This record gives sequence, C-alpha cells and structure tokens, in this order.
Amino acid sequence: MAYTPANVHDSKVFDQLLTGNEEQVFADSAYARKKKDQALKLIT
Repeated sequence: MAYTPANVHDSKVFDQLLTGNEEQVFADSAYARKKKDQALKLIT
C-alpha cells in the first residue's frame, strides 16, 4: 500500500505496489507501458 498526495498519479508508485505475490493485477490504460508489462510478466 502506498499513500500519495492528490497531485501524484498512482502510476508513479506502480512498482512499489507490486509484492511479487500477486495472482492477478488489474489496471487501466494509464499503466500500459512496456516497462510495466515486463514487470508484470516477471510476476506471473
């Protein structure tokens, strides 16, 4: 879990939110980036 001020988009803390124990991750298109896709593939 991460807390950010309203002016910080939660995609900025995306990597901090992943623990490696996720069975599923749901996100909208704001998270669609190659780097993030690669991070998610490492988890699954």
